[in-house]
Amino acid sequence: ETSPRACAISGGVPGDCDNLPNVGLCGWSCSPSNGGLYGTCSMNGVSYAALTTFLEPSDVNVCGDGVCQFTESCYDRQTGFGCAEDCGSCP
Repeated sequence: ETSPRACAISGGVPGDCDNLPNVGLCGWSCSPSNGGLYGTCSMNGVSYAALTTFLEPSDVNVCGDGVCQFTESCYDRQTGFGCAEDCGSCP
């Protein structure tokens, strides 16, 4: 899943930045704070302050919906990233 909200959009045109990757459930990489929300999250050994956002389901682009949205890319066999179902495989 990806979302254009991970990058600034101006006038309906996506900005020039990468999308936020889905790294799984928060409980896999985040630690709760005293208030029950997540305080920090870690990825590749680096800890970050947690950022909680809420997205409308219509704002999330899903691999396999038959449409290659601008937040998706062809499937790259070397990296294992991309959406072959919607965007095909990279050459």
